[in-house]
Amino acid sequence: MYLNGNCYLSFQVEWKFVFAVFISKAIVFVVAFVFTLFLKRPLNIGLAAIAGIFVTQSNDFALGYPIGRHICVLFST
Repeated sequence: MYLNGNCYLSFQVEWKFVFAVFISKAIVFVVAFVFTLFLKRPLNIGLAAIAGIFVTQSNDFALGYPIGRHICVLFST
């Protein structure tokens, strides 16, 4: 009930914000990738890529899952 009355969709995209998020995630991915390459011997590029993905995407999933679960419940009733 609360979300239905207070939720409005706006189709305006703040491209500067989207670009800033993209650049910051790319920087964090590269840092985690290189850091893992230096720490893990022998070189394992796959492990470094997984570490970079984990670092950049883990917070998105942790924040998005409860919101998505709540929205699915709202629309299923």
